[in-house]
Amino acid sequence: MSKPRIVHIATDEKFIDGAYHLFENAFPGLNRFVIVKPAADPPIRFLNTELVINAQFEVKSPGIIKRLLKISNDHEITILHGLNKINTIIFSESSHKERFMAIVHGAEIYNSGILNNTLFGPKTKVLAEQTEQTTFYGFVKKLYRKIRYSNIGDDYEVDFRGVLYEIKYFGSLPGYSYEHHINEDLYNSSIQRIPFTYYPIEVIIKNEELRADGQNILLGNSSSATNNHLEALELLQNLDLGDRKVVAPLSYGSPKYAKEIIKEGKQLLPDHFSPLTNFLPIEEYNKVISGCGIVIMNHYRPQAMGNIIASLYLGAKVFLNDTDIYRYFKQLGCNIYLIEKDLTSSEETLVLLTQKQVRENRKILKNTLSMDVLVEELRHSFDQLFGIRKSSREVIS
Repeated sequence: MSKPRIVHIATDEKFIDGAYHLFENAFPGLNRFVIVKPAADPPIRFLNTELVINAQFEVKSPGIIKRLLKISNDHEITILHGLNKINTIIFSESSHKERFMAIVHGAEIYNSGILNNTLFGPKTKVLAEQTEQTTFYGFVKKLYRKIRYSNIGDDYEVDFRGVLYEIKYFGSLPGYSYEHHINEDLYNSSIQRIPFTYYPIEVIIKNEELRADGQNILLGNSSSATNNHLEALELLQNLDLGDRKVVAPLSYGSPKYAKEIIKEGKQLLPDHFSPLTNFLPIEEYNKVISGCGIVIMNHYRPQAMGNIIASLYLGAKVFLNDTDIYRYFKQLGCNIYLIEKDLTSSEETLVLLTQKQVRENRKILKNTLSMDVLVEELRHSFDQLFGIRKSSREVIS
């Protein structure tokens, strides 16, 4: 068996499975996944069984930085899945920064305060501030954790903006002309993009026969304030919804925020609002999703990429704000719509995509985000930039 040459440093997140399958298809046997767990060492929640069996786990504790640096030094390439504090320290302390690739998840930048982007609509901003207020129990719990685990990483000072500017290689969506969208206040203009996504079509679509061709409306992807549910609900108030249901997944995120959205949803759309508050078995969830031929993601920042790809592929009519994700799919040629421009009281607004439009979207996504296409592009980039080719072992399915 080939010795691993690429180490991935990640956390227990749902989308890491996509990276595992993509890199193991591209470079079978050459990857090691190191999953960093919280100091309390909770059970794994999101990783699939295959990755759990093959991964190495490191619990946050004194000495973790040195352990991860040694692991990084033992491999030719280090891939940072997200730029959390641990990962930024690893990069800052490394003596071979030119051998790092970073995949920015987005929240690190938007939550860091280095950008002045608006994340919330005016009403959602008020609600977010109310629901994020810490209870006495929450304060005590946070204080306890800070005292118990205060020495983990506190010895290191990291300039997050400096890290962003120093990283040479970033994983990013294939087929997007980033040259016109580089924020030179954050990134070096000479950075190189490596085609990557956590969401190859084959990873997120398990049933090719599934179609999102029902008349209902899917609103948002979680009980996070960045979904801006309140502003979206007000827009939907102005539409003739007929007997459509407005389905809002609220089982993942803030329970306090979800409770308020349910109250507002029932008040604004009493005959239509249908919250999902429990985790559903995948078959049942897919049945709900297939009934939603209209999808509204009212995020003001790039978010819910997997949901958007799946919705487009399954044939839904997707409405987004004018973010990088909207521009990405528009540039690819997808049939996709703007909330501000297209979510109006016109009779055409809730008309589903035609079969021709559905076929066009599927073809574009297959040609851009299928496993075969992504694997070939990833192999080409790693060969050109790092001199790493696939091993002789067979590609996994």
